[in-house]
Amino acid sequence: MSVTPLPSTMCSVLLIDGNEDRVLWIKRSLESMPVHVAGRTAVAAQVLSERRFDAVLISVPIFISNEFDGLLETLTSDERAIPFAIVAQLNELPILIRTGITGHDVISLNASNAIFRQAVLTLAGKRGLEPMLPAPATLAEEVLLKTIARAVKVQHAILRQEPPAESPLSLQVVLPKGDVCLSFQVSLQDHWGLALRPNDAEHPVVQHLHGLTGAQEVYARKSDREPDTWLYAAFLPWTTAEYVTLFIEIIGGSALQTHRDFMEQARQLAIEEMPKIHLPKVALIPGQAVLIPEYDWVATGSYIGPDRRVKPTPLVGRFTFFGRRRALPQGLIQLRGFVDKVSAWVTRFFIAYAFLAGVDTALTVLFSQRLPSWSLAAWFTHNSLSLLAFLFVARFEKTMLGRPLLSVVLLSYVAMIGYWMLLLKS
Repeated sequence: MSVTPLPSTMCSVLLIDGNEDRVLWIKRSLESMPVHVAGRTAVAAQVLSERRFDAVLISVPIFISNEFDGLLETLTSDERAIPFAIVAQLNELPILIRTGITGHDVISLNASNAIFRQAVLTLAGKRGLEPMLPAPATLAEEVLLKTIARAVKVQHAILRQEPPAESPLSLQVVLPKGDVCLSFQVSLQDHWGLALRPNDAEHPVVQHLHGLTGAQEVYARKSDREPDTWLYAAFLPWTTAEYVTLFIEIIGGSALQTHRDFMEQARQLAIEEMPKIHLPKVALIPGQAVLIPEYDWVATGSYIGPDRRVKPTPLVGRFTFFGRRRALPQGLIQLRGFVDKVSAWVTRFFIAYAFLAGVDTALTVLFSQRLPSWSLAAWFTHNSLSLLAFLFVARFEKTMLGRPLLSVVLLSYVAMIGYWMLLLKS
């Protein structure tokens, strides 16, 4: 008896899962498709011996069980090779990493129903209908959301779970270098316009990133909500591996809560639009912490996830002079305008400051015999406060008052030297 083939938007599925809630969600996502459910591997093996399926979906508890090994041989045998994938939630990723498995497709249960359905059809070698994105409030936000939705669909794309502490209004997608990534990167010009160049030094986004290198590519659009707000997408190539980080962020403006709500919507969209979860190759070493750079995680014998040892660096310390903080205190993030590594302009200011402070110190020593007893204490206080003021204000050089206040610090020394000159003539 001949079997009528299913249309290209449908496929027959064997779901191996014993969780009723998960089964109901998958059936709802695959509505109108023939889905056969097997709660145990033994039942699944019996069904596979009697029927043919276009795709097999396996839950994480079933996949990591000892009974699954025999069924895996059936699914991968030359005679009855069947496309199969693990279905998992993002919070089950550490469990899969700990098993050490690689090379298997993992379809995300955090995806939307439409994206999940599309991923299953793709697994079965069929095509479906492209789902529609939610309508954003502004044109710039639409461009950003479309970029995110396309990025997470790149093969082996990795969505980092949490934004870094110093950039709470950001989202990161790690992409493997290659023709697909390059094609996606070039196509952004159609929506974002031309990329920024390293010589666009006065552009707010370039200043926020402390300049660009030739290997980096950054696209930016001004927000339709606030004139001082920018949305940007930066391609940051790795130097240690064949990856590129797509870093998306909102900077500037004062509507922080509005921006937070939008980025939360963007992150949720990324989760729902990402059809598959990438499994990194991790070699766990007993007694040691192993980095998982793709996810910016750390793996130990009992924990896989963000490095809980990382703490924001203090405002005052060696980072005050050299920058390169690991992360910022939340208070500084909320102040905005903080600069971790100062510009060449501030460096020249500091050289002038050091010269004037040196002249002031030399003149203080020269006239120490003619000064009242409290003068040395006043000199020490003035120099200490001016140094702290300079270092603090320099970190906010991009703000409206940053450079004028630095000038005030220098002028205070010019005034002191003028005072010494008057004493010298008297």
